[in-house]
Amino acid sequence: MHHTFKPTLYRWKPEGWDNFGDALSQPIVERILGKKVEISLPHHQKRLLTLGSIIHYAKNGDVIWGTGFLTGRFPVEITELDVRAVRGPLTRDILLARNIECPPIYGDPAQLLPKLFPEFKPNPIRDYIVIPHAYETPIYSSNPHVVSSKSPWKQMIQKITESKFVISSSLHGIIVAEAFDIPSRMLLIKEEPQFFKFQDYYEATGRKHFQYAETIEEALQLGGEEQPSHYNPQPLLNAFPVEYFE
Repeated sequence: MHHTFKPTLYRWKPEGWDNFGDALSQPIVERILGKKVEISLPHHQKRLLTLGSIIHYAKNGDVIWGTGFLTGRFPVEITELDVRAVRGPLTRDILLARNIECPPIYGDPAQLLPKLFPEFKPNPIRDYIVIPHAYETPIYSSNPHVVSSKSPWKQMIQKITESKFVISSSLHGIIVAEAFDIPSRMLLIKEEPQFFKFQDYYEATGRKHFQYAETIEEALQLGGEEQPSHYNPQPLLNAFPVEYFE
């Protein structure tokens, strides 16, 4: 019996809420393809994994384009992936150490937003916003500059592009700001395992050394990241597995 293969997109979505960085994967892939894509269900055999630190959710045979590791840990049972691009060199090192082929093509698909969504343009009308990681939002709930990363993705892009400066402990807050050339500063509340994903991203954009702020006050004092991102998103776009969806 011949099973028809159905291309699907895997994305992380917790129950009852959403995270804008993960939510971006569907509109980005659909804009590249010019058509709707199906979100994968648990029984789907092969899936595309893109935005977010979701590579540890991969199954053998999945297609990887621009995702990365949350920490340095990797599920032992994965031996075979179709890797087109990863978020950064730290993710690539982990894959190569497991004998999984991985081209040196780096980037997060959110870096393609200005190219794919020309309707969004920087229009700085507010001094700054603070984007806490989804789990940290309650810490800052009283701050009027805080924007929840659980907001709808279009609203998030609009808030970021309307700001002169973005302070963020959400990785996609930093990535989207930098994609639109808006100064940003990483906020790290506590030295945590998620530091890995920021390191992966900054190294992919030519910055092995970067400074983070531990408070909003310190971020305002430091201002935007002293080293601009050196990144050309074209190789990432060229690596998109378009034939997977045909």
